[in-house]
Amino acid sequence: MSQRGTRPDVITYTMLIHALCKFGEWRLVRNFFANMIASEILPSVLTFNSMIYILCKEGQSSEAIEILELMTRKGVKPDVTNNPLIQGLCHSGQWEETTSLLNRTMNEGVHPDVVTFNSLINALCKEKRTSEAFTVLELMIQRNNDECRSHLDVVTFNSSINALCKEKRTEEAITMLELMSQRGVKPDIVTYNCLIRGLCNSDICAEATSLFSRMLNGGVQPDMETLRSLIIALYKENKNEEAISMLELMSQRNVIPDIVTYCFLILGLWSLGSCAEVASLFSRMLNGVQPDVETLSSLINALCKEKKIEEAITLYKLMIQRDLKPDIVTYSSLIHGLCNSGQCGEATSLLSKMVAEEIVPDVETFNICWMLSANKEK
Repeated sequence: MSQRGTRPDVITYTMLIHALCKFGEWRLVRNFFANMIASEILPSVLTFNSMIYILCKEGQSSEAIEILELMTRKGVKPDVTNNPLIQGLCHSGQWEETTSLLNRTMNEGVHPDVVTFNSLINALCKEKRTSEAFTVLELMIQRNNDECRSHLDVVTFNSSINALCKEKRTEEAITMLELMSQRGVKPDIVTYNCLIRGLCNSDICAEATSLFSRMLNGGVQPDMETLRSLIIALYKENKNEEAISMLELMSQRNVIPDIVTYCFLILGLWSLGSCAEVASLFSRMLNGVQPDVETLSSLINALCKEKKIEEAITLYKLMIQRDLKPDIVTYSSLIHGLCNSGQCGEATSLLSKMVAEEIVPDVETFNICWMLSANKEK
C-alpha cells in the first residue's frame, strides 16, 4: 500500500491487528500498533481493546495500563476495554491496581461485565482476601446496572461461599445462600457441597443434615463428596446408625461411596459391635472399589488405637488373602496393638513375618522389638 502511495487508515490497521491477534502473532501486532501511533493515526476503541487483550494474555499488565493511559490521552472512551485488564491485574495479584482501575471504570460510567466480576471475586477469595471479595459483590448488587444485577450467577456466589466456609464463617455462608434465593439464583451441587463440608468441618452436623434435606427438596442430586462429608461427620459424633441410613439413602440415588467413606462406615459399625454388618459392608465395598495397602493399613491403625485387635487381625488376614503386601504401618500398628493388649507371643510371631519380608521397623517398633527379644531371652 505504501509503495503505491496509499496510506493505511485506522480501519486497515485495526483489521490487521485484530486478525493477527487471532493467530497469536504478538510481535507483528506490536509492530503495527507502533507504526500506527508513529503515523499519527488515531486507534479506534477496537484497536485499543485488541492491544490490551493481547498484553494481558501475555501477562504484561503494566504495559496494558500504559496503553489504557494512551487511550485516555487520545480521548478514546473505553467500552469493554477494562474487562481483560481487570482480570489480568487480579490474576497477577496486583490488587491495588485492580481496585483503582475498577473504581475508575465505574466512575467513568463503564460497567465491567459479570465475567470480570466473577474473575475478580474468585481471585480475591483464593488469596483469602474475603472482605474485599464481599465489597466487590456488594458493589455488583448495589450498582445501577440491571443487566449485571440480573446476571449474578451461581459462580459469583459459590466463590464467596467457599471462601467463607474455609474460614469457618458458616453463618455468613448460610446468609449468602439466602441472598442467592432472594436474587433468584438457584444453588447447585458445588454450593451445597461447600456448605455441607463447611458445616461438618465446624462440627455442626445437625445443620449439615438439615441442609442436605433442603438440597434434596430443591431437586439437587448429591454426589460422592456430599456423602463423604456427611458420613465422616456422623462418625465423629458417634451417630453411626444415621451414617448407615445415609449410605442406604445415597445408594437409592445411585451415589457410590469411595474407599474413605467405606472405611469410616466400617469403623462406625465396629464401634456398634455389629460384626456381621461389618462383614457384609466389607464385601459390598470390595464389589464396588478395590482398597489399597495404604487405606487398609490406615484402617488397621485406627482399629488398634481403639483396642479392637481381633478386628484389626481379621483385616490383616484379608489383606494377605487379596495378595496385598502389608507395609510398615500395618505391622507397626498390629505389633503395638498386640503388645498393649498383652499378646506378646502373637506380636513376636508378627515381628518374625515382618523381618522375613525385609520390612525395616521404625524407632518405636524397634524398641518394642528389642523388649520382646529381651523377654524371650529371659
